[in-house]
Amino acid sequence: QLAAAEKEISMLNDSLTKVKERIRLGTVDDGVVQKKKKLVLSRFHKPKSAAQLARERCPRYKKTRINAMRDEWRKRKDKCMTFVDQMADAMEKKPKDVMKLMDIETDEATGVTMPPKHNIDSKKRK
Repeated sequence: QLAAAEKEISMLNDSLTKVKERIRLGTVDDGVVQKKKKLVLSRFHKPKSAAQLARERCPRYKKTRINAMRDEWRKRKDKCMTFVDQMADAMEKKPKDVMKLMDIETDEATGVTMPPKHNIDSKKRK
């Protein structure tokens, strides 16, 4: 029984060594990897039509998306600062002390500035 267990351990160690060598050399079964990549891409990234690609390249569309992302950033930042203010009030400390205690970096401290809001012409397309 002991000999059988030692033989099985030896076989497992050999298999493990082979797998480690394949990983080290980067020789993974490319066929399986490619099939998995295609499956994942087909589920989440559907091919875009020419109209969608043209719309995404449109400067007006880009400005609209930037403004939307900027607004989302502003909303999240306001929520976080409200939370910090409430936490500071509850702890009877300054917001700066709470941010230091919770290891929160502000945009101002890291030198990040919010981009300006783009003006979008209200002209309708023909």
